[in-house]
Amino acid sequence: MARPKEYVSLLELHNVVINGKRTSIRLEAPLWNALELIAEQESQTVHELCNMIAMRYRSQAFTSAVRIFLVEHLLARQAQAHRPILMPHGDVPRGTYAEAVSY
Repeated sequence: MARPKEYVSLLELHNVVINGKRTSIRLEAPLWNALELIAEQESQTVHELCNMIAMRYRSQAFTSAVRIFLVEHLLARQAQAHRPILMPHGDVPRGTYAEAVSY
């Protein structure tokens, strides 16, 4: 089935270096922003964080591994904070990781 002409992909293409090799990854903008935020919080480059993700999730396709890592990271942060990710009525707590990746 052909895509309508007005179709716009929500995926953005980014290049990262993993094990010294350049590779491409397609992620939605909020997920890429979350990846950059986590790298900054961990005092790493996005490339260093992607290397760690690639090593940790070797059996997964890389883009899937990144998405899994982001969900696991979000859940871990939520558990540490002992508060819901989304507040009633869909509000997001201010100053949280969830706020950084909300649409």
